[in-house]
Amino acid sequence: MSSAVQEQRPAPQYRAPGSVRVVTGVVVLVALLLVPQIFSDTLSYFTIGLSQVIVVLSLGLLVRTSGQVSLCQAAFGAIGAVAFSQLAVYHGMPWLLVCCCRG
Repeated sequence: MSSAVQEQRPAPQYRAPGSVRVVTGVVVLVALLLVPQIFSDTLSYFTIGLSQVIVVLSLGLLVRTSGQVSLCQAAFGAIGAVAFSQLAVYHGMPWLLVCCCRG
C-alpha cells in the first residue's frame, strides 16, 4: 500500500497592478529627490537612517530565507558609509550623485 504525497501550493500573494507600482515608484523617487532640499540641515540623520534600514532589512532577509546570521552586511554597510561620507562631505559631490554612483 503506497500513500500519495500531495504537493500543496502556497497561497497566492497580492500584487498591485503595474500602473499602481509605477505611480508608487515615481512618488517615492520624487520624495527621495526632495529630501536634500527640504531637510538640508538634518541630511546626515536621513543618511544614517537610510543606511541602517538597508543593513537591518538585508539581515532580516538572510535570517528569514536561510536561517543564518552573518555580519557581512554590517561590514559592507560601513564601507559604503565611509565612501559616501568621503565623496559627499570631503569632495563636495552632490548627495544624489553620490547615492547613484555608489552601486
